[in-house]
Amino acid sequence: MTNQNTHKIYRLCSLAEWELCQKTGILPYNQDDTQDGFFHLSRENQVKETALKYYMGTKDLYVLTISVDEIHNILQIEANKHGELFPHAYGLVPQSAVLSAKPVPLENGSYAFPKRLFA
Repeated sequence: MTNQNTHKIYRLCSLAEWELCQKTGILPYNQDDTQDGFFHLSRENQVKETALKYYMGTKDLYVLTISVDEIHNILQIEANKHGELFPHAYGLVPQSAVLSAKPVPLENGSYAFPKRLFA
């Protein structure tokens, strides 16, 4: 049996970025993506740490579930400066690759990542 989560990766973004994606049909780059030349993505076990490190000031944070199958031709797994492997997308990510978009709840002033966000 194949683990379905191996075919999913995740993107954190603001509500405004998700709304722009819905209008244009293309996921927009954020400032870090533009600077680095690729979309920063995460595996399920990396989402919480990424949110706490890079998105704490973001209001209306969303987690997008993205189909690996839809972007496999632009996806690369690369090490960050600490050697941890992260998925990066080099090219345009179409809205059609987004399987779901869910708001990240706040609990006691911090983002919470219940399993339902990844289902």
